[in-house]
Amino acid sequence: MMDIENYLSWCMTLASLIGTNTITISDIDTFFAYRFFAIVNNKTVQDVELLKYHEDYPEVLMLYKEWHAYRIKHNKNIPFIETDLCLNENYSKIINSINKTEKNDN
Repeated sequence: MMDIENYLSWCMTLASLIGTNTITISDIDTFFAYRFFAIVNNKTVQDVELLKYHEDYPEVLMLYKEWHAYRIKHNKNIPFIETDLCLNENYSKIINSINKTEKNDN
C-alpha cells in the first residue's frame, strides 16, 4: 500500500504544478503520460487507494479528467484504456462531489 501512496505522490506534485499554471499538460504529455495513466487506470489502485481515499487525491482525479480530455482531443492513445478510471462506477460520483466542493469554495 505504501508503494502505491509513494507513486501517487509524484502525481499529486504534477497536478499541483499544472493547477498553478507552472507547467501545462502539453509540456509534460510525452514524458509522463504513460506513467500517469499506468497508475490511475490500474483497477487495483483505483479500488484500494485512489477512489477509496478520494478525498486525499482530488487534484489527481481532476488532473486525470483534464489529461484524459486532452489526449482524446489530440487523438492520442490512453494507456491501459481497458480499465480507464472514468469507467469505474464510483468515478462519476466522486468527480461530481469534487466539482460541488470547488463551486462552494469559490
